[in-house]
Amino acid sequence: SNACRSAFTYPGLHCYDNESELAELLNMDLEIPEILPRPAKAEKRFIDCLRKLASNSINS
Repeated sequence: SNACRSAFTYPGLHCYDNESELAELLNMDLEIPEILPRPAKAEKRFIDCLRKLASNSINS
């Protein structure tokens, strides 16, 4: 599906297309992935972008 197409590279994320594939995943002994580091730089860019958009809409 479209929502899953960019998730293939993330450990611990699994895609399924139907109920039987989901049931199969739920019955598997899946490995717990390592916790990824917080994307602080990306978070800051996102927040800065939202603030700029909000500021522009207030000033318009």
